[in-house]
This record gives sequence, structure tokens and C-alpha cells, in this order.
Amino acid sequence: MTFEAGACRPAEGREPDGVLSFGPSGVGGFVRLALDPDRIPAGPPVAPLAVAAFALADERFGAGIGPLEPARAVR
Repeated sequence: MTFEAGACRPAEGREPDGVLSFGPSGVGGFVRLALDPDRIPAGPPVAPLAVAAFALADERFGAGIGPLEPARAVR
């Protein structure tokens, strides 16, 4: 998947920023976000990216996570 304009979208032929996976587990299901360290720089908060990725998981996979928002910056 890729991030653009604050949203997470399938890469569809573009260089992916990471991988979003979804599947069963022993306690229900899981959603995993693995960001590519060569595409997502160290330093800036990744919480807004995770929120966008989990919204995509809800939309595409029916994950049932619901609305999220990143924590407010305190520094």
C-alpha cells in the first residue's frame, strides 16, 4: 500500500510504502502493518499512517476496527 494526501491506498503499480495484511488468529483475527524503512523515514510519527492503514483494512477487509485517531503530539 501507499500513503498519499493522508490516506492509505493499494499500491496498484506504484512502489509500496509497506504491506498491510489481515488474517485469522487463535483469538479472532489480526491486522498487521509493516512499513518499508527505505520508503518511510525514521523520526516523524507513524501513528497517522497506521490510522490511515487501519481505515483501509476496515474498508477492504471488513476488519471492524472502527474510527481511530492518532494521539495528540505533546512535544
